[in-house]
Amino acid sequence: MFLSYRRGGGWQSALLVEKYLQAHDFDVFIDTLSLGSGAFPSVIEHQIEARPHFVVVLTPGALARARDESDWLRREITHAIECKRNIVPLFFDGFSFDHEDMRSLRRDVAAIGTLSEQNGVTVHNDYFDAAMAKLCTQFLRRPGGVITPTPVEERAQVARILDQAKRADEAMGVRVSLEGAAQSPHDAAVFASEATTDGRLLLPVFYATDRHRRPLGWNPDLRFTGARSEHVWLGRARVSFPPTHRLSAIERPSMLRLLFKEDASKHVVIDELSELSLDEYATSVAAHVAKSRRSEALIYLHGYNIRFGDAVRRTAQIAYDLKFEGAAIAFSWPSLGTTTGYTRDEVSVAWSAAHVEAFLRQLGTRMGVERIHVLSHNIGARAVIDALQRAEPAADGSAIPRIRQLVFAAPDIDAALFRHAAPRLTAAAERVTLYASAHDTALSAARLLHGYPRAGESEPQPVVVPGVDTIVSSVRSTSLGHSYYRESGTIIPDLYYLLRTGAPPDERAGLVRQEKEGMAYWVLGL
Repeated sequence: MFLSYRRGGGWQSALLVEKYLQAHDFDVFIDTLSLGSGAFPSVIEHQIEARPHFVVVLTPGALARARDESDWLRREITHAIECKRNIVPLFFDGFSFDHEDMRSLRRDVAAIGTLSEQNGVTVHNDYFDAAMAKLCTQFLRRPGGVITPTPVEERAQVARILDQAKRADEAMGVRVSLEGAAQSPHDAAVFASEATTDGRLLLPVFYATDRHRRPLGWNPDLRFTGARSEHVWLGRARVSFPPTHRLSAIERPSMLRLLFKEDASKHVVIDELSELSLDEYATSVAAHVAKSRRSEALIYLHGYNIRFGDAVRRTAQIAYDLKFEGAAIAFSWPSLGTTTGYTRDEVSVAWSAAHVEAFLRQLGTRMGVERIHVLSHNIGARAVIDALQRAEPAADGSAIPRIRQLVFAAPDIDAALFRHAAPRLTAAAERVTLYASAHDTALSAARLLHGYPRAGESEPQPVVVPGVDTIVSSVRSTSLGHSYYRESGTIIPDLYYLLRTGAPPDERAGLVRQEKEGMAYWVLGL
């Protein structure tokens, strides 16, 4: 069969489908790289012609550009209809033909109208295996049109495409049960964690914070305030995910829903918070890292308007979505945790840079971490950049170890300052990645306040400097467009692939290469 999907937001779902079908002895063609890189190649048309079944993955936004006659997904669907393939749409959570824009699209574009009339399979995340079993038994037994074998001259190219898809599968680490287990494919592949008898998942998160500490009897969410501390407090949290947890979500009580109290069966909660001495912390991190296959740690530095508990939960959510096996560490600087505290947060994050530097130094010298990844968001990027710029070997010879993946998500820092810092950043890390967006309202407001563009903005033009991989997200998100970096359908799949393989953008799925003044950057979500 031919598996069709939208690169931005759909490739992770497509790879899960491909893995399941291959495990059940179906021959699947999926192209993880070539789409968007040039003219529609004949090899794609010929592979549609060479397979009786055409399965199209429909995730939210998948058909947003289908009015364009040159849109690749539209062209694949059109060719499949012309060839009288057995067309099966897979409707993933959040996709519907019933929205007004979809109804007009169905009227205006014949191929989409035909697609909307096909019987398909609804795929809920919680019942993925059941949906795939229905696809196999009820939809892939139908005949297709006349089959045309792959031309001899294209067979080597097809083999390369399928080999790339196999490597993408391996990078995702997806394991799909042949028995059709009740758990989702994500759960089947998730890193080692504790499970409770009531279906909750418990994930460990280490923390380091230079916030003021209240007495130990306080609720974990309120243990640390927005005030500063000269001492860096260390510890370990245990975060509980409800049985109904969905990727990219942080389920919390909501006043709009008249929910005022945490419920572990419905919400992501900090189940336990334990303070540790430096020696205890080093031993605990080292033990956790030793259990991972790559001896790695991911340090997350949050942005403005984040309280301690939120920082821990966000770190856990990112680790969960990335299926990260190593130590997930939240470095929580003293954000005031209010929307009106931006100016004060700017001062506090600059003040924390020295503590970030010292912590990174300790992580490499005392905790046995071989692969350190650093992910920062918003103004958290400033602490990381300041720490790396000031870093010099200490009197005892210790230094910050070389970082494997240094990632800046929607960084709120002056674009010119980021360009000036880039040589030091690229010297400190094997790969530096900058995620930017044209739809980030929060950064637009920061630009108006400061009078200069932010590094996380892609308009009027993205920041492109030697040694930094700039990835521009074209997908809109919630939270003023500022949370796209941790939403499952956009940046998370690319970040997953980046941490797993360390591959450059040209070797990662879903990225379309562009150029600015002779230097490359990449667009995600086209």
